[in-house]
Amino acid sequence: MPFKENMKNARKKAGWNQNEAALKLDIKVHNIGAYEEGRAEPSFINLSKIINGYCISHVDLHTFLYGNLPA
Repeated sequence: MPFKENMKNARKKAGWNQNEAALKLDIKVHNIGAYEEGRAEPSFINLSKIINGYCISHVDLHTFLYGNLPA
């Protein structure tokens, strides 16, 4: 599953709408939407906020960013 889908799924799993995610992650709401729609990729700083805010482990990070691990 690509990053944009993982972003949306992580937000929904947290029970947040885009506005809530923006507040809790300290990222502008238009960026949340752009990431979820695949129109933009997060900066390193915003990616760090996303990883920490959604409690993504280092083990799951590659899958979150790129989809399934290569065979």
